[in-house]
Amino acid sequence: MNRSDPPRVVAICGSLRDASHTRVALEVLLDAADDAGADTQLIDLREYDLPPFDPDDRDVGDAARLKR
Repeated sequence: MNRSDPPRVVAICGSLRDASHTRVALEVLLDAADDAGADTQLIDLREYDLPPFDPDDRDVGDAARLKR
């Protein structure tokens, strides 16, 4: 990252509710960071197929996609 690059702010929402208060709060936060010049991204875990974690099979479902 170059000093002239804008900061990157990533928010991860794990709530599955459509009307999630957490998601709304993260969107407000990201909007403020964007207004301040940051590069922002919301990662909404509802968009990924993530089964329960299995340490013997770490790349099931969308795990590899989420790592990227």
